[in-house]
Amino acid sequence: ITGFDASGLFAIDPPLPDSVMDVTGAGDALAGATVAALTRGASFREALGEGLAAALLTIQAQISAPAYSASDFAAALALVPQPRDLT
Repeated sequence: ITGFDASGLFAIDPPLPDSVMDVTGAGDALAGATVAALTRGASFREALGEGLAAALLTIQAQISAPAYSASDFAAALALVPQPRDLT
């Protein structure tokens, strides 16, 4: 995913899922988690990383609106690589 902030253009490669069960809701999870992180004061780069983690959990779930624990989210977030500058 590509983003732009005060530091310039950057990209974060999405982590590879163990399996893809269903992609329904992945975009919603990405957007929702990104906005939630921004409202908590995260930088845009951090927020997009959280969005990618939520999308990862969503596509690996057998249902389109999964519930997951804080530890599940932390594990998914650990798989998201650091942003890399493109400029």
